[in-house]
Amino acid sequence: METRNFQVGQIIFRAGEESGEAYRILKGRVGISRIVNGNPIVLALMGEGDILGEMSLVTDKPHSATAQALEATEVEVMTEDEFNRLILKDPERIIPYLSNFFERLRTVIDSLAVESQPRKDTTAQVRSSSETPTAPVSNEAKQWVVHLKADNHLTEERSPSPEVTVEKFPYRLGRKEPSKESNVFLNNDFTIGDRIPFQVSRNHCSIEREGSQFFIRDRGSRLGTIVNGEYLGIHATRLKAELKPGKNLLILGTDSSEIRYAVTLEAPEDPEQAQELEQLKARIDAATADGKLSQQELDEIKAAIYADQKVTAEEAALVMSLMEKVSQGTIQMGD
Repeated sequence: METRNFQVGQIIFRAGEESGEAYRILKGRVGISRIVNGNPIVLALMGEGDILGEMSLVTDKPHSATAQALEATEVEVMTEDEFNRLILKDPERIIPYLSNFFERLRTVIDSLAVESQPRKDTTAQVRSSSETPTAPVSNEAKQWVVHLKADNHLTEERSPSPEVTVEKFPYRLGRKEPSKESNVFLNNDFTIGDRIPFQVSRNHCSIEREGSQFFIRDRGSRLGTIVNGEYLGIHATRLKAELKPGKNLLILGTDSSEIRYAVTLEAPEDPEQAQELEQLKARIDAATADGKLSQQELDEIKAAIYADQKVTAEEAALVMSLMEKVSQGTIQMGD
């Protein structure tokens, strides 16, 4: 299969473009965003092994979002002809793509199941060692950090790591299977050991991001997911719950499950980083104050963003917003 390389900041595909291709990240990081009311909303941060653009192989429709390299990135390119050839001659090669297709299918099926459920109380009586946070996530361009940490000794023993910092979204949690062979029905980043009677499903839940909001989504688990006392799942009325700043209690399974995690959402105080982001915003505002932007000014802005060869989601959102205004004619490009 063909491979392609993208430099930091380079667009892999834009929303509305037709390519008939899917991409698997071999190295690097990619941001997925969509324009909402003229502003880019970051939907996902993807890394090595992740698949993007796969629905264009199935639906024959334009891409619904934009993909941009956040650092030097190499991708494997899958075309429709290549997919059809491999499914007959080398099906092992397309297991990652099939796993993504099945993940999408589960999401659609679960959404339909929840919509058909009658409304009911989904509040669980949960034993918690901390207060449930109530403050909403600010829409400011903060660089939020998500930590996942085992909340008790049993969970720590059954987890691949007692604590991780989540750097990609969606970040999928599921049950660890005994077989090490590839399984097209499994698609997890964090696998948890469990014993009969299982509380954790093979594909249980995920930590996701949408703009400045972070949330937990149940992925069609058998017993459901509980976030800060609220039931999620196909037998409840909701599939996702927003994370609040501070500590959030995540329970996989019923309210008696011992598989519990603290999901902490925080914006670390980094005066230098915050100052750099504010300076970048001020620079863009000053350069476009008259509704015009020269190529030199654009090149200088990009150089400032990509100087360290790595782009944060917040920086990517700023440059995507700028380029969207240029493409819409809100800002005119000049010499």
